[in-house]
Amino acid sequence: MKSRLIKLDLFFISMALILGIMVWQNVIGYVPARLGLEYDYSIGNIYNFSKWLAVAFVFFALWTHSHQPIHIALSIVFTGVFVDDAFEVHEKINAITARISGIPAHYAGAILLIALSAAAGFLMWVVWSKSDKNSQLQARVVIILMGFLVLFGGGLDTLQSDFSGNLAYGIGVFEDGVELLVASTVLVASRIFLKEYVINKNR
Repeated sequence: MKSRLIKLDLFFISMALILGIMVWQNVIGYVPARLGLEYDYSIGNIYNFSKWLAVAFVFFALWTHSHQPIHIALSIVFTGVFVDDAFEVHEKINAITARISGIPAHYAGAILLIALSAAAGFLMWVVWSKSDKNSQLQARVVIILMGFLVLFGGGLDTLQSDFSGNLAYGIGVFEDGVELLVASTVLVASRIFLKEYVINKNR
């Protein structure tokens, strides 16, 4: 499964880059919205939404076996990630916040991202001591991956807003490509956690 997910990720990233180069070279007039990665409801992004939902489901399934609070907390967090990505929640809040406060939308987005990350971190802190060491180790792997995505993706988002044209497009593809790869890695890891728990339980 891991190789299939990564191959599909690389396919969407490559297609977005090739289409961007074709626009740059005036071979085509624009990148079709459904085929690129910049449009939130492109095929590549819908595929990525489904991965976040799958991660939430896997951690819920793991919780039904383990009854570890950290697993249900991770399921809740990834359900939130899915809802945010699929329904453009933070983009809409960014626009409203920017309009009310006068703060540029990308800075409002960075503030919101920090606030959401803090809320997720608080939830993890509440359930951490109530979970066993193996579950804590699993959560640590996921937190590191998502922390990288938040810092890296948030940084690129802010950077992208300072540019336009082909460079901005390239930065956007790079950011979305990293998110595709991180989502696949988290999904694979969560499935491994579930498989290991079921195997150990049945010994």
